[in-house]
Amino acid sequence: MRDPSVKSRPRETSQAHSVEEAPGPDPFSGTWRFKGKISDSTDRWAIDGTVLELEGTKYFIWSGWEGNTNVKQNLYIARMSNPFDNQFRKENDIHSCI
Repeated sequence: MRDPSVKSRPRETSQAHSVEEAPGPDPFSGTWRFKGKISDSTDRWAIDGTVLELEGTKYFIWSGWEGNTNVKQNLYIARMSNPFDNQFRKENDIHSCI
């Protein structure tokens, strides 16, 4: 499902992650529900997100721009409070997060 806010954003900033929920235990049946866009407070371009679970804590890791244009790209990590956490504070240093 596409984030409804993406359609009005410029192409270079329209890469974003979202959280979607299956209606039951079988992900291949039923209609998934859009829960929200995943973003830190900067809401910048981001791709290739994945979830890491380490010692019972979930972390979201993604690749994103340092600024508002494609000059420098970094990997970011953020602690998640739950699987549907869609707003968090990114950490530039993995050791300060884990």
